[in-house]
This record gives sequence, C-alpha cells and structure tokens, in this order.
Amino acid sequence: MSAMKTSSGPSLTFTRPPFDGSLTYPEVFDYNAQRNPDHPVFQFYDQDHIQKITWSEVTKAIHAAGRVVLHHVVRKDSIPVVGVLANADSITFLTVVCGIIRAGYTAFPISTRNSPAGVAHLLASTGYEYLFVSADSAMQEIARMQDGINLIPMPTFEDLYLNNDSEPLPHVRPDLEQLALIIHSSGSTRFPSPISHTHRFCMMHGVWLSYGDMDVCGHVLSAHGSVMYHLMGYWTIMAAASDGLTIAVFPPENPPIVPTPERVLKGIIDTNSTIVFCVPSFFEAWAHDPTAIEVLTKPTVALFGGGPLSKTAGDSLVTKGVPLCALFGSTETTFTAKMIPKETPAEGWEWFEWARYIDYVLVPIEGEENMFSVIVKENPKTGYSPAVFNTKIDGIRAYDTKDIFIRHPTNPKMFKCYGRHDDQIIHSTGEKTNPTPIEKTITVDKRVTAAVMFGRSRFQPGVLVSPAPGYEFDPANEKDLADFRTSIWETVSKANKEAPQHSRIFKEMIVVTHPSKPFTFTSKGTLRRGAILEAYIKEIDAAYEAVDNISPSNILVPQKWSIDEITEWIRRIVHTLLCTDVQISDEQDLFAVGVDSLIAIAIRNTIVSTLRKNHVISMGAIRSLPQNFVFNNPSISVLSAFVHNAIVSSQADGNTHTAEEEEHDDDESEPVVSFTKLPESGETVVKLRKGKGEPPLIVFHGGAGLAFDFRSYPEKFRTAVWTVQVTPDAPMTSLEDLVAFYRRKIKEEQPTGPYRFAGYSASCILAFLITQEFERQGDIVSALAMLDLFPSIFVHIIPAGELPNRREEFIGAMLKMMIDLTAWDKSRNSSVDGLRSAINGTGGSPIQRLAMDIAQKLGGMISDFCLRPDIEVWMRSMKDVKAPITVYVAEEGARLIPMPEEEQEDLGASRWVPGARVVRVPGGHMDFLEHDLVIVGLQEGYL
Repeated sequence: MSAMKTSSGPSLTFTRPPFDGSLTYPEVFDYNAQRNPDHPVFQFYDQDHIQKITWSEVTKAIHAAGRVVLHHVVRKDSIPVVGVLANADSITFLTVVCGIIRAGYTAFPISTRNSPAGVAHLLASTGYEYLFVSADSAMQEIARMQDGINLIPMPTFEDLYLNNDSEPLPHVRPDLEQLALIIHSSGSTRFPSPISHTHRFCMMHGVWLSYGDMDVCGHVLSAHGSVMYHLMGYWTIMAAASDGLTIAVFPPENPPIVPTPERVLKGIIDTNSTIVFCVPSFFEAWAHDPTAIEVLTKPTVALFGGGPLSKTAGDSLVTKGVPLCALFGSTETTFTAKMIPKETPAEGWEWFEWARYIDYVLVPIEGEENMFSVIVKENPKTGYSPAVFNTKIDGIRAYDTKDIFIRHPTNPKMFKCYGRHDDQIIHSTGEKTNPTPIEKTITVDKRVTAAVMFGRSRFQPGVLVSPAPGYEFDPANEKDLADFRTSIWETVSKANKEAPQHSRIFKEMIVVTHPSKPFTFTSKGTLRRGAILEAYIKEIDAAYEAVDNISPSNILVPQKWSIDEITEWIRRIVHTLLCTDVQISDEQDLFAVGVDSLIAIAIRNTIVSTLRKNHVISMGAIRSLPQNFVFNNPSISVLSAFVHNAIVSSQADGNTHTAEEEEHDDDESEPVVSFTKLPESGETVVKLRKGKGEPPLIVFHGGAGLAFDFRSYPEKFRTAVWTVQVTPDAPMTSLEDLVAFYRRKIKEEQPTGPYRFAGYSASCILAFLITQEFERQGDIVSALAMLDLFPSIFVHIIPAGELPNRREEFIGAMLKMMIDLTAWDKSRNSSVDGLRSAINGTGGSPIQRLAMDIAQKLGGMISDFCLRPDIEVWMRSMKDVKAPITVYVAEEGARLIPMPEEEQEDLGASRWVPGARVVRVPGGHMDFLEHDLVIVGLQEGYL
C-alpha cells in the first residue's frame, strides 16, 4: 500500500509508523509505545483539569487486556473470535478490543442495544465462543441467555490502568488476510449482520488520513458522542495509532456516562477539542441552542456521519459560522468520502468529494439527471479494497452500496447523499414517511393509475395522484377536483388508518395531475419520481400555501375577551367557514356537521391571526399553541374554553407584550420545584413548567410515587408540563379511589380540556384508568403516552393457581421488577443497594424509604386490580380509548423483563391496542426519560 504523504506534521512527541506493510496492526501498538511513548492517545476532563493518557500507558494496558484473553481463551487450530458485550467507558472498551487483537485473536465488539435474539444471531453467524461481559445485570442477563458461550469478566479502567502489573505479551505478526475485527451492522431492518475486517483492511485506515486535506497530528478529536462498538467509534483508535490524533472522551466512570447533546457539548469545551465528530442528531439539537453554536464555531472542523442531517439544521449551523462537513462511509467500505476536509465546501455543507484512494463506478438512475447509485471497486494502485463483495465490474470485485447520490450541477467532483433505493420522506419535524405502502394502497382504487407522495422538509405529507383512463379531468375545475377527492377518499382513508399519524394525508393535500402533464416512466416501467415531483412543484407549493393561508375576514372581534364573547366569536367563525345558516349547537362535534381538515385549519388560522393582530397574548404563547388544537377541541364550547384558558394563562403571567418584548422573556415566572423534600398534603399536582397557555402534559408518577423522576423536565421542556405524585392525603386503598382523587385534583387546576396524559412505569394502569374516567365524564383527552411500561406487563406476573398468598407474591414480583429496572439502568446502579435496604427496613435515605413504602402500597392496589377474574375484559377495553396512544420503549428498560416473545419489542401494545404508535428510545428505564425522542415527542404539536 502507498499513501500520498508518508510523515505527519511537526510534532515533538509523535513519529508516524510506517504503513508500507513492514508492520502489522498489533506491531503498530508496540511501535508507538517505543517511539511515541509520551504522545497523548486519550484525554478527558476530570478533577478540574484535563487528564491525558499516553501511548506508553495505553500500550501497557492493551498488553494487560491481552493477558486476560490468553488466560481465558483456548487457542485451537482456527483463530478464536472473542466478543465484547459491555457497558464500559470508551477508554476501557477500546483497550480491551485492542488487547484481543494484540493477543493475535479476532475481536468482535457488540452493541449493548442488541436484543438477546440479536446476540444469538451474531453468535450463530460467527461461531464465537468467548465473550467479555460487564458486571451490570442487563449484560449479564443477555449473556446468560446464550448457549455454549464462555464468559470473561470485563476488566475495569482501574484493572488496566491503575492496578496493572502484568507481563508484556509475546510478539505476534499475523497474516494480513487473518481476521482482526468483526463489526456488525445496526440491524435496523433485520438482525444485525457481522462484517469481517482483515488485518490488511484495518491497516488501510493508517493510510486514508494521508489523502485528506488536514494533517491531524496533535489535533484533539471529540468522540464523546461516539459508541465504540461501531466503526465510527473504533476508527478513532486507528487514527490515533497512525496519525497522532488524540481522542477526547468522557472520564472513565462506571457505569459509563451516557452521551446527550448537553454532555457532549460540555465535553467539547472541557477537552479543548479541535475536531468534532458525531452523529447528526446532536447537531440537530445544537442548531437551536445559541450557546452550542458559539462553541461549535471554534473547532477547525465539525464532522457528521452515520445518517442524514436535516437541511434546516445544517444551513442554520453553517450560516452562523459552524465549519460543518459531511463524512460518508459504511462498515462494508470504510470511509469513502475524502477524509477530514479542512473547511466547509464552497458548494455547501451537504456536498463531499469521493476519497482519492477508492475506485468507484457511477450507475445512472434511469430517468433522473445527475443521480447515480455507486459501486465501490478494489483499487490495486492504492491497496484499497471493500471488506465485503457482492458484485463484479469488468472482472474486478466490488461492493454495490445500494446508496443513491446526486452529482453537483457545476462541480462534477462533488456529490451529496440522496438516500437508499427505498428512500423515505423526511419531514421538517424529523419524522419519516415510508411512501411505498401508502402509495400501493391508494393505487388499488380503480380511479387511480399511479400515486407519488411528497412532503420532504414539509410539516405534513401529500400525494400526487394520476387518474385512471376514463377518470381524467382538469384539476383547475374546483368542483371536479372536489368530487374526485371525495370519490377516492375512502381509499385514502384506508391508507391513513394503516399509516403512522405523521404520515396521514389530508384531503386538501391530494394534488391531481393535469391531462397535459401526465406522469413519466422509465423504460422499465417505473415512475420517474424525481422528475414527476419537479414537474409539479408549483402545484405542490400552491397546495401547501392554500392550506397555510386560508382564513375569513370581516368577523367581529371580541372587545373584552370574556368567555361569552369568545364563544360568540368562534360561532361566527364556524358558521362563516361552513357557509351555512343552519344553527349548530355549541356542543356538537364540528367534524360531524361538515368541518373537514381544510376548514379546521382555516378556523385555527383565523383564531391565531386575530390573537396576534390584537396583541391579546404574547408571541411566545401564540407559538406554543399546537398545530392541531381545533382537532383536539372539536366543538364550539370546548374550543372557546381552550382559547379563553390560553388568554387567561398568558395574561396571568403578564405576557401580553409585543414580539420585540417577547425576545427578552427569560421565563423568570417559571416555578422553582424542590425534588429533595418529602411531599406534603395538597401537593398532588406539581407544576414543573407553566408554558404559554397550551394544555399541560400531565405525567403520572412511577412505582415510587414521587416527582423526582422528572426533575430535568423544568429545564428540558419548552411547553407546559405537570406531574402527579403520591401525597399523605392520597387514598391508597384502591386504584379506583386513587383515580377519583387524582381526577378531582387535576380538575381543580385545569377545569376544562383537552387533557394530555402520560403514565410512567407502574402508573401505566393508572393512566389508562384515568383516561377512561375522563372520557366517560365527557372530557376530551387529546394524547395518552405510556413511558416504558404497559399494563400487560402486570398480567404476566400474576402468580398461577389459587394460593392464599398470591397477593404477596404479586407485590414481591412487582418490587423485584422495580429493582431490576433500576439495576439495568446505567444511570441508577448506585441506587439499587439503598432501595433494597429501604424495602428490608434496614437503611436507605428518607426519600428511598418513602418511595419503597409507596411502592408496596401501590403494588398491593395493582395486585388487587389484576387478580380480579375479569382482568382480561378490562385489558380488552383499553382499545376503546379515544385518545391517540404512544408507547415509548427504552432499549435497556422494560423490554428486558421476561414476557412472551411476541410482546418483547412493544411491551404488548400492538396486541392490546392495535394502532398504538411505538417509539424505541436508547437508554434504561430512568435515563431514557431525558432522551430527545421522549422530550420532543411529549411536546409534539406544541413546540
């Protein structure tokens, strides 16, 4: 192999190892220990200053990890594969993986997010027999489910770096075709697939940086947001070994620190990182944070990889000075974009240049201009080769990436990623729509020849429909257009029922083709999707504009904004838009008397524009009004109450100032909540954040009954959020009594709906019962969320038989489940012993003792409810709840509880409540509550 450059830049502590084949990868570690002993490999911020670990220290630790391998692994005729399944800090994880390779074996880092079935699949695929496993109960449980595996305790940072007195390993020089590393795919659409990297393939990483624009020797790369079991993470140690890059990480704590946008940003600051490298979701979070943007303007380059970054976020960051660049690659091909450009390309942050060391073939997408799929070939001139082959080009082995790219219209060297062959539509909300099943359902209609969905970077999707022969018409004729939309609406409604809520199509977002501008097809008969959407871009924009702007004028505006005046005002709006003189009762469902989605949007626009023009409430309160508040308040009386409540809440906070004044609103009026004191009578409803007049999200406590689990929500939420906790005056006699008590307390604080509920952990049953009770009393519940538990979980722990102590057994099983969930959560391991002591009455803090007392009482009430003979009748009644239901499932949370296999992935939601939306969230049962997927999802429509 050859490189464009053979030496690093000037450095007093680093001399670049040779990558001409004279050294193998394990030998590079020893080379660096001898020639670059004082050059830092890792650095982290701890004890008020930056701590550095040098090559002499790291190599010694790598040898220590290798000694553990030699002690436990029996060498046979074939090279053993040693897996690593561990919740460990980045330094320890990388050191153990390198130790396996230095010992002459094959390392297989495994994602801790894999299910037991996923790990079993990887076991069957690779035949590995040895597995490093961390001591936490979650990984131990997964490991125990694997047959025929020899478990090796995962060393700690202290074992490898502080208490290391092991002997150096014997010298090894593996064959370059021997497997050094196995990296698996994400398994997002199937089980993860193992991808083998030979020593030759790994050595290539020591060459590729030499083809980039930057000499990275001495630079500090922030890897705080990278996971080390993926190539994005493991690549960092290879870059450190070849080019003298220093890896910035979190301090080596146990359990390891979970990366969040806030923590990663602090890590970048604390370690003086000069290169930032992480997945797009962090950049999308930072794009809305002025402090983050200021920090990100200081590094030399900010790289994203691993997925697409929304154009809105990318444009915003670059406009404000962030040196953003795309880094593209895959586990099968490694990095195929030019490594570490020194600045944002002139063509834009999305564009990249293919790396000069690869040889690639562009395959035109039929019917599309400047759009190609890419096949990556072996390149004998540079020594590059993909790790996987699935085709040949002119007799040369190659890998078909199945990715589609767009070539820049004026600079043919630059490309940007368009997506996969099965490309999804990404909306402005970040939600994704898979158009294929929706389009297929619509084209079943005899009136439709073809359908193409649209909505990229828009709030909601629409569909472009080509009428079948005999049904063509001029869509400029509004009556014919309305009739056609109505004729196919039953079919579109069927597609909507099968689609996620964010992918549903409004009738007004059906755009019909003109006979003079029919769909175009490739020679293979497939739709020229890009060309079709481009041809109808004006019609699509007009549809969105029409939906956004409709609102009637000349409607008399209230003077005093009393509830009576607001009700009369909304009556006039509804009657005007319906164009009817028929009297509509204030209590009638608006959608039963002729209001459709277009009119509903017009009602919303009229209300919002009037409130804005008359300065009735602040701009912040207006921005907080949900997009779908008319749909959530579908009668004149309920809608009037909603508007009145928004006005009263805003005026009570003094927020009737103008848009300019709004910019200086620092939320000083937000309540200060103490999470350390014990709750007192009368403190059932805790208002964590007031918001700006929108209906609050009301979160019901977990099994411990306290508000403590939501202590981050006052800071993380931007909309109103309350929590309900157990207080001394709460009746802990039965779930029905507690529901009645909670309903009364909520009604005292929020007399009218709509209501938004979320049940966390053990309160999932309570949340369903409360929702049923509110709906039974005629109240509207516009959303119901289940936070990492579902009522069917409790059905599975009902003791068998008619034993007299079934109640006690149930309570014991529930308490064990609580302890297990706490133990599995990496952020709460330290709480387990205290909780156990509190249960046994031998210790624990006052809050822990109170929490376990509440848990036992709540467990008894849930037990009494679940041990009823008609419990399954009630379970079946959950599907009759009218409120939209979302179930958030923590990857390392409740899904690890033993339950039927078919319920493992969604906690049984699809079985008992068909149509419930399920969102998978990284993290454990407690720390997942702070994940962006949960924080943003619970505020959906109100941000």
